[in-house]
Amino acid sequence: MRAIKLLSISILLLLVSACGGGGGGGSSGPVASTNTFDVKSGWVRLVASGFTKNLTVSGTCSGTYSITNSPASAGATFEGASVLSNTNVDTMTLTNCTPASDVSTETDYYDSNYMPVGYSVLGSDYAVWTTTATLPTAARVGDASIVGTANIYSNSTKSTRTGKQDATLVIEADTATTAIANIVLKYYTTSDVLKQTIQRRFRVAADGSLTLISMDVQFANGSTTHLVMN
Repeated sequence: MRAIKLLSISILLLLVSACGGGGGGGSSGPVASTNTFDVKSGWVRLVASGFTKNLTVSGTCSGTYSITNSPASAGATFEGASVLSNTNVDTMTLTNCTPASDVSTETDYYDSNYMPVGYSVLGSDYAVWTTTATLPTAARVGDASIVGTANIYSNSTKSTRTGKQDATLVIEADTATTAIANIVLKYYTTSDVLKQTIQRRFRVAADGSLTLISMDVQFANGSTTHLVMN
């Protein structure tokens, strides 16, 4: 899956071939904070500084998943415009699914405000956001908002469109002083058939700081594959 990108989730999980049922996860006793949370500023700081995260995979498959995002910096060009960019390397190792291990390298592109404009996966997808992604500055538990949509192509020529991804944000209960920013990514075919849903949950602190705590991948269109990383 793709690293912290609001928007892209790495091709690793698209390659998983597994049998068996789903898996779940969650925490008990969440508290609905009455605070407001600046998710946008937290996102900016996270992209600007980069991060590394190691997660345990459960559900249909078992194993480990690691994410390394470099800090975003200037100097790149995307769709003819000067942009910020960073490199994301995702590594997955599984004990009961194939492939047993894989590495995905992706470049994410951002405008001057650190909002995503597109991404390119080495040897795979090339995606362009149709509008500027938006994140709230005063979100409350229970809020839901549209982040944006990206068209996905087979490569940078954009001669073959392979689908799209829609991103939404749901603010969930956590503690009296924190909340969970759940970025929900839905991937569709060119015929608008849902392929998979990926939920990336970030804990939001009082100052807006974001920390990735879990990911949930549910395949669709007849597949029973369900992966949980935390």
